[in-house]
Amino acid sequence: MGEGAIDAAGIDALADGLRRNDLRVGWAVERVLRSQAFFAEKNLRTRVTGPVEYVLGAVRALEMFDPPPSTVALADWTALLGMDLFYPHNVFGWPGGRRWINTRSVLGRANCAAALVGGNGAGRPELLDALALARRHERGRDLEDVIAFYGELLLGMPPNEAFHARLHKALGAKAALEPETVRRVVVLILASPEAQLG
Repeated sequence: MGEGAIDAAGIDALADGLRRNDLRVGWAVERVLRSQAFFAEKNLRTRVTGPVEYVLGAVRALEMFDPPPSTVALADWTALLGMDLFYPHNVFGWPGGRRWINTRSVLGRANCAAALVGGNGAGRPELLDALALARRHERGRDLEDVIAFYGELLLGMPPNEAFHARLHKALGAKAALEPETVRRVVVLILASPEAQLG
């Protein structure tokens, strides 16, 4: 859930329940995950994803398993995006939330997306075959279908008409359904403002 996803009364009720249940964290986690607020539409896509979520979420969604990316390269990317694994800023950990987004991190995330798709920057010997991935999922009949597929896969929701139009404008009028264009679609979606939220 994002910042401000639940009101003060809900937080107080959770705290009271936690005290009544001898501070059992398992009880609290179950309560949160079963709550209506957890699945409420207004709470979806309201939290900026941290670097690890962003990088590994993309790797998993794009099924980059064979060959897998280099864990060292992925750790380097998360560090460049502000989350140097095992080295938090202080004893409280990383700041999180909106602090993950600034001019530098937005550019870094776009560069990370390009590196994942390009292979070399992620320690993979080959380019991502994004068109083949779409077709394995019985998608990729045309460019609209590719955008819809990767929008749903990487954003968790079907992209609206304005999103489609924005991507078409970025791709250019002569964009055709070919592997390089589909890789560009993936990078553009991962670099989009919508992809920064979870």
